[in-house]
Amino acid sequence: MRLKQLAVALLAVCGLAATAQAAVCPNPIPTPLTAAQLAKVGSERGFLWRISHGKTQSYLYGTIHANRVEGSALGPQVRSALQASRQLVLELDLDDASVSQQLLAGMQGKANVPAAVKARYQAQLARLCLPNALLEQLDINFLMVTLTLLDAQLAGVEGSYGTENVLLQLAKQRQLPVKGLETVAEQLAALKDNGELSLAQHEQALTMLENGHGRQQMLKLVDVWNRRDWATMSQYRSWCECENTAEDRAAMVRLLDERNPRMAQRIDALLREGQANFIAVGSLHLVGEHGLPNLLRQLGYKVEPVNLPATSK
Repeated sequence: MRLKQLAVALLAVCGLAATAQAAVCPNPIPTPLTAAQLAKVGSERGFLWRISHGKTQSYLYGTIHANRVEGSALGPQVRSALQASRQLVLELDLDDASVSQQLLAGMQGKANVPAAVKARYQAQLARLCLPNALLEQLDINFLMVTLTLLDAQLAGVEGSYGTENVLLQLAKQRQLPVKGLETVAEQLAALKDNGELSLAQHEQALTMLENGHGRQQMLKLVDVWNRRDWATMSQYRSWCECENTAEDRAAMVRLLDERNPRMAQRIDALLREGQANFIAVGSLHLVGEHGLPNLLRQLGYKVEPVNLPATSK
């Protein structure tokens, strides 16, 4: 999901603009890819599977939601798979204005930041040239998304260079239909939970912003995806430091394990229509026993990695 663009758009919706840009500030406005950049054929990146259903073949692609500009150039196999498909399927169709509007509305709220850490949040907002008023305008989960992604932008990682944005632009060029796998309400429920975090969760998130470790983790994820390192991606939950507490583990279950069966059932319904689909979801939805390749195999489909290491099978 293009959370960076949505977070920036929310600033405008709330009537909040970032302060004048200094040399150390990230640019809050996503830099659009040019036609030449979209057309550029790059190295193979990400994780591509072929799904056989009857005489038809569809594709399942593990994406990254934010990337460096050089990572936006998709490889020939991915481009060929998209060219062979009759429909692009994303987690959400963010080209649908109503979907974006619902997401923006769902992101708004009040951070409910504990007094003990409020000054630390204000320091991070100031560092990224954002107004303190965001504490009163953004749900805490989306405040953290905004801080994390703008921090990563200082290292050249942008949501506008993420895979979904590239695929969406290529699909529009071909006038390829776009469909979403989930509803906005379903995604918001997974992302927001009850909108409250413990003091320990606030402190953990702030510490990772303050010491730069959160940015390092994101850069590692970007690097793993661009190198197509499936072995490391498959072990994400062991090195992400995102399951240190029971609360963290519950959040990961909501974000991945509980969504994947629903996604698999909806992919099954699409495949039964008989046309070739290019299905693109975050790479972590493909990992492990509860990942989409395994769930689709359980539904009777032949799902094979396309030129991936043997460990992806």
